Amino acid sequence: MKKQVLFLIGPTGVGKTTVSISLAKRINAEIICCDSMQVYKEMNIMTSKPPLGLMKQIPHHLFDIRDPDQNFSAAEFEKEALRVISDIHKKGKIPLFVGGTGFYVTALVDGLFKAPGANWQIRSQLSQEAKDYGNEALFERLKALDSETANKLHSNDLRRIIRALEIWHVTGFKISDLKRSTKGIYSDYDIRFLGLIADRKRLYEKVEQRVDEMFEHGLVDEVRAIRNKYKLLSLTSSQALGYKEVVWFLDEKYTLDETRDLLKKNTRRYAKRQLSWFRRDKRIRWINIEEIDSMEAITEKLIKER
Repeated sequence: MKKQVLFLIGPTGVGKTTVSISLAKRINAEIICCDSMQVYKEMNIMTSKPPLGLMKQIPHHLFDIRDPDQNFSAAEFEKEALRVISDIHKKGKIPLFVGGTGFYVTALVDGLFKAPGANWQIRSQLSQEAKDYGNEALFERLKALDSETANKLHSNDLRRIIRALEIWHVTGFKISDLKRSTKGIYSDYDIRFLGLIADRKRLYEKVEQRVDEMFEHGLVDEVRAIRNKYKLLSLTSSQALGYKEVVWFLDEKYTLDETRDLLKKNTRRYAKRQLSWFRRDKRIRWINIEEIDSMEAITEKLIKER
């Protein structure tokens, strides 16, 4: 029989951390970070990292493994995750990935295709064409070349449109064909996807409550300390929700209330994007935690679904 690997996924603010501890205790699992920002040290409040008290209850992996001035790619995540999966299975336990970074899940389970490095000449040329003729013109070109990829993108997603066209110009292959040639871990293990969801209105209320708590617990001081310590954050860590918003406050571009409201708006948008990403994957078994009245019952439902 194939060894099992579990994924507990869902949008930010839905309650994955607390549920994961309860589930891990019941099924003899160890938790692996599947969040592109929780891998960073010192970014604790802004990434809503599990409290140390909870992390001591169950072994946690791939949290706090990079400094904020270091990049961390999906390919690096894949490599680290494979190592941890093997180590946990050797202990006779179940690897339980917890997080909301959909691209990490896809990279590990379905594989990363071997794309060429950036060709800045082509990329610059395509960017200029977008300025001259509009995003829609490039999008229509992509549809003509690779409709499969275009159908997965929004016409305003200029960065991914340019990247798909760039790969075609460099290799002569469609990005969709390259992706089909990849291999992840899906066929090697018994993979199960468990998704937590809440009613949209209630989820957004949780998001806003979390943002308020982040400010109460010292988000501004955390961002200030990181900014003072590191001259420049990496391209990946600088995308953490809360960092740029608070920097704008520190630079007196926004008041504290404006910063708080902006972070709430951006976090709601992020949760919506997460939901859109995950709902494309029909392998996920969704559980609406608002319809279950206790942590014990939620855990039992997850165990049954797995």
